[in-house]
Amino acid sequence: REVIPLKYLYASSFSEGLASVLAPEARFGFINHNGEMAIPFEYDDADSFSEGIAAVRRDGLWGYIDKMGKEVIPIKLTYDSVRRFRGGLACVSLNRKYGFIDKSGREVIPLKYDFNTYTLVAGFINGATAKVELNGEEFWIDKEGNRVEQS
Repeated sequence: REVIPLKYLYASSFSEGLASVLAPEARFGFINHNGEMAIPFEYDDADSFSEGIAAVRRDGLWGYIDKMGKEVIPIKLTYDSVRRFRGGLACVSLNRKYGFIDKSGREVIPLKYDFNTYTLVAGFINGATAKVELNGEEFWIDKEGNRVEQS
């Protein structure tokens, strides 16, 4: 049984009650479980909600919005990519170097780490540490960017 009409070009899984969808006009927005528009279709890209906010891109710049569509981190971030918040921080990249920002958009861990799939997917998923790679070596860091031993 069709619950939400099949009128979108793409739809993410529901997260925190909303799903990002790509409308036929090639713009992203968010719908609720009833298929109703919750946040207007005005973005070039949109990720799922995590920790109450979602990454959105417009005109090549990234930012984060809340569930009402209000910008909580203004859409002015110049990163190549941004990820969902996990443990209060989000992984961001620029020129294939990775670091982390906080919910104010401030870079709290410098963009110096090399590509690491685990970092990109998980980040601070356990709340305390994240796995990173630097110069071919993998290790764990805390939320201040200090190297820590993983127990």
